[in-house]
Amino acid sequence: MHPVHYITTMSSSIRLTHPGGLSCASQPDSFETDYGSGRSTLCKAGDGDIELGGNIATSATPLKSRCRFLGSSETAGLTTIGAPEARNLLLLALSYTCVASSTTLIVGGSAVVVISVGGGSDVAPIALSSFFGGSSLISLATNHIFNRLGRKGGFVVGSVLGILGGAIGAAAVALSSPALVVLSAFPVGCANGIGQHLRFAAMEVVGDSKSLAMTLTLSGGCLAAFLGPETQALTRYTFGKDMEYFGLFIMIIAFNAVGSMLISRVHFSVGEVSVHGLQCSEELSEDTHAEDTTSAVHERRNSSTENDPEEHQHNGSMLSLTQRFDFFSSAALACLSWSIMAMPMSIVRVAMNEVGYSARISLTTLELHFLGMFAPGFITGALIQRIGLAPMRFVGLALFVAALVSNLLSRPEGDGGTVGTWMTGLTLLGVGWNLVFSCSTVMLSETYAKEPANATKIQSTNDFFMFGVSGALVVSTGFIFQAGGSGLSGWNLLNMVVLGLVSLMIALLITLR
Repeated sequence: MHPVHYITTMSSSIRLTHPGGLSCASQPDSFETDYGSGRSTLCKAGDGDIELGGNIATSATPLKSRCRFLGSSETAGLTTIGAPEARNLLLLALSYTCVASSTTLIVGGSAVVVISVGGGSDVAPIALSSFFGGSSLISLATNHIFNRLGRKGGFVVGSVLGILGGAIGAAAVALSSPALVVLSAFPVGCANGIGQHLRFAAMEVVGDSKSLAMTLTLSGGCLAAFLGPETQALTRYTFGKDMEYFGLFIMIIAFNAVGSMLISRVHFSVGEVSVHGLQCSEELSEDTHAEDTTSAVHERRNSSTENDPEEHQHNGSMLSLTQRFDFFSSAALACLSWSIMAMPMSIVRVAMNEVGYSARISLTTLELHFLGMFAPGFITGALIQRIGLAPMRFVGLALFVAALVSNLLSRPEGDGGTVGTWMTGLTLLGVGWNLVFSCSTVMLSETYAKEPANATKIQSTNDFFMFGVSGALVVSTGFIFQAGGSGLSGWNLLNMVVLGLVSLMIALLITLR
């Protein structure tokens, strides 16, 4: 008796061949892939390679799929991948390292760069707000970019935007222009918004080995926590004391250029699915253009949505999404987690420098913060599965409170203060953000679990509000810091304001229980 497997395909006409014989009966069944709804085909076969060929209903675009039944060792651990997949995964993980390094450079250095070229501490956080603005607005276009240019082309566009931001920043340092520093952060933010999709692309190229893909990309994030800031320190005076941070923007250009070269060597499949022990990867035939297939896939998706009244009912505008409690609650939690984390982060180096700590110590503090943001990702998913979303949200909340208390206990150097309270506060902020944001991401995924055709729209809308709200609040950081008298008093006032945001999170979590 042959084992039962499921093949999911978007092809309307299906032809399967197998040396040992294969019997299939087409059955309509909704399933979830990157391309929306399709048809599930029940097949019985033994182990071995099979070929699947067919045409998308709305186009004569030929597709070729290679499928293989996974052995018991693979389906048990779901981590065995072939050499081509391993190569693609490594390239994508390194590309994500480049994106994250560029991000840690601009996030960690933008405020001190603004001050170094003549800007005030009230203007300094606006550069980071510009970065968030870029990440927010590009989310509205990311889906179109990838649909039009494909994965590879879309990521290259992101790299080009990062290079543009680095060039503007280098000009800002050369011309001593705070306004240009603020402007330079915007395209770097756009590059970050597009680059975040590298995590999803990494999971796509390895089929069922998604945990391995996520682990490697998170490793890239942990590496970037130090790689970005350390390259800033190493290049600080490379171009002379008059252009102290010129090297920072040169490194942003370099990271994005290297990332673009790495992406150009990745092989992206048109679609890939792996269900119930069968791994299939659909690829274009040599005479097919990616744009034609993308168009056909979306025509198929639109047709499927029109025939599904429930899905069509949810396929509303951005405004209608905000009126749904499941979306609102997940987006609100994401907005609060980012704002609570980003507001102290955006000004901490300025505050530490004003109370006597060296640039080296403040940079190390920020590195530990970045590490706190990325490192827990290795276990966060498992913890959420083990103890549940609600308890994990409150653990993250407790870490936020502990972080802000540590921040409020911080003192100037030489006045009974120790750098330990600064480092502890920023590190806990990063860990708390990771836990709460991960919970909000899981909550968001549940909002489109029954309507996969709307997944990209829901994700983009969430990112728009998440980066937009947190970016707007970061703008206020410099003014709050100045209103408190700068230095330690300004830092304390800022953390008290952030505690107000924590109270809003408490109210939201109580509502969600």
